[in-house]
Amino acid sequence: SSSSSTSSSSSTSSSSSLESSPIHMSPGQAMVAQQVIESPSFSSLSTAEIESSLGIVPLSPHFESHQLSSSSGGGGGGSENVSSDPSLTLILAAHKTGSTFLRKVFMGISERLGQCFIDLDESPPVDSNSELVRLCPRGGVLFGRKIPNPFLQRKLYSAMSQAFPSTCKGIFQIRNPYDTAVSQFQSFTKNHVVSPSMSTEQRNAEILKRSEEHEAGVDAYAIKHFPEIKSRLARSREAADLLANSNCAATTSMYEDMTARPELWAAKIALFLQLSPSTEAYEFLMKLAASQRDVKPDDRTHTAYFLPGAHLKLLDSSTLDRLY
Repeated sequence: SSSSSTSSSSSTSSSSSLESSPIHMSPGQAMVAQQVIESPSFSSLSTAEIESSLGIVPLSPHFESHQLSSSSGGGGGGSENVSSDPSLTLILAAHKTGSTFLRKVFMGISERLGQCFIDLDESPPVDSNSELVRLCPRGGVLFGRKIPNPFLQRKLYSAMSQAFPSTCKGIFQIRNPYDTAVSQFQSFTKNHVVSPSMSTEQRNAEILKRSEEHEAGVDAYAIKHFPEIKSRLARSREAADLLANSNCAATTSMYEDMTARPELWAAKIALFLQLSPSTEAYEFLMKLAASQRDVKPDDRTHTAYFLPGAHLKLLDSSTLDRLY
């Protein structure tokens, strides 16, 4: 489980800076103010306490059992026993959770394994096991940024568990919602390109809305959009739980791990996918993850505020009080 990465946080000697504060951030870790992050008690804050404070429904024991069993390498222990059976992996990653990087990662993995890659946001719904087998005879990846409604989720998960009964998996990407808010402000009011599919009228309206929200500032934007961001996070956890109850292995991936501890994050993903270190797919994953070390914040790009805890620098204390 990704929560184990908090164990060394109490030994961090320079925790007063955001860059050197405890690296692993569970959803909502930054609900505390800077003074709490600087205190020794911060490292003892459990994931359950964090999620409870945000009103997020915790994962069921059924989810945890699937997560643990899937991480054990199928009970064989060791990379030499990785499964050779075709597997199907669902990736759900909302905007501003590292979805662009994840798409590149899993498209590359599926290509190197000779498997299918289906973008659920750009394709017709896949809701039958026969259709999945036809499209992905050797297994593959289903990728989406939008979380389907529960009815469509159940149809998709049922199809996955029937088509790949022992090898269906799901990875649900999550990110600290407060950091998501400031990152979304930068992207959705300034850096993101307006969709070329919009009509002239729609385009002008979108440009005006972005201009007004950017002018109002990051604090107003965070207050306005935080409820929807929090809702997306909760729905992502619920979707993971629902998949696990459909007899597929399910786990969550943390944006904070992916950006601050990319090699460790990649190792966890490889273990969950049961990728052998001797494969080209494994090598590709590790090299791409290592490249994250060279990414630096840049106001002109999507990486403007990727560092964990960025919201503590960018949001006013009164806004933090209101959101917390």
